[in-house]
Amino acid sequence: GLPMGKHDEYGKKVLSMATERFQHWFVKEDRTYKYPPGGMTAELDGVVGDDIIVEVEGLNEKQIRGSILDLAFHPRTKKLLVIVPANLNNPPNAVQLTAQKLLDDLLSKSRPEALGHVVMLRGTGKDPQTFLNEDCERVRKALALLGLQ
Repeated sequence: GLPMGKHDEYGKKVLSMATERFQHWFVKEDRTYKYPPGGMTAELDGVVGDDIIVEVEGLNEKQIRGSILDLAFHPRTKKLLVIVPANLNNPPNAVQLTAQKLLDDLLSKSRPEALGHVVMLRGTGKDPQTFLNEDCERVRKALALLGLQ
C-alpha cells in the first residue's frame, strides 16, 4: 500500500484547488483547541473562508469517527469533513451516509446552530489524477451548501 500521507495529500490538494482561499497551516490557533477544556487537543486541517473548519481524513472508519468528534466540538459553526476513500472497510456511500448522520446527531444535540457536511471523494493518493476535477466539484458544492460565497 501507499504511505498514509499520500491519501491525505490528495485530499488537501483537492481542497486547495477547490478553493484558493483554503488557508492551510498558518491559522494554527484557529484549528487547534482542547475539549473538554484542558483535555484532549484536537488539531484540524484548516479553515476555509471566514468560518468553515475543515478536516481531511484518509484513514478507516474509526479515524473518521474521531474526526467527526473533533469537528463537532470545534468552536466554529460550519464544519466540513472530506473523506479520501483509501482505507474503508465498507462501501464509500454507506460510510458517507453514516458519517453524515453521526455528525448531524452530534450537532443537533450539542450545537443546534451549527452546520456540518461530509464529502466522500472518489479519488485517492493511488490515482490522484482521474477524479481530481470531479472531486474538486464535490468539495465546491459542499462549501456552497455551507454558505461559502
